[in-house]
Amino acid sequence: MMLIMDSKAQRKEITFEFDKYIPCSMYFKDKLMSDFYWRAGNGDTSLIEIGILNSGILNSITVVSISDGNFFKREDFYISEKMVEKGLPVFNTLEWMGKSDDYKNIFLDNFSSDFIFIVGLNYIEIVFGMEEVDYYLENYGLFLGFSENRFLVKILISDVDENIISMLKFFY
Repeated sequence: MMLIMDSKAQRKEITFEFDKYIPCSMYFKDKLMSDFYWRAGNGDTSLIEIGILNSGILNSITVVSISDGNFFKREDFYISEKMVEKGLPVFNTLEWMGKSDDYKNIFLDNFSSDFIFIVGLNYIEIVFGMEEVDYYLENYGLFLGFSENRFLVKILISDVDENIISMLKFFY
């Protein structure tokens, strides 16, 4: 199961954190607790959690772990993408509806879909599957790429500080 965008909402201020233990996390300044989580990876050595509010609005992204074979270092710069709209995605939450009475049901796991983590000279890119990006939603340096079918297929963080890039390339 992939995340499907239903509509878009207004942009919100965002905070990024990077370190050697949790490679990358992103949350909004209002620090709301997510109601639902979509998780992907192989279920063993890689995990990403995407937090979503009841309304379907993206709330957080945390890369918990990355498989060695899925971490790539590139020596290129981020180049501005075409087909970019400003906003945040509102995801379809029907898969979670009626199941949230039990804590374990707030998680929708897709452990058959691993992701690729790419670190360039000034960007970080997370790619799900092989579908092409049709358009992006941009929220203050966070680009979310969607396929023609509105599936989330790419996450891109632009203008990442060179010290953070160096740290990620060193530890991973």
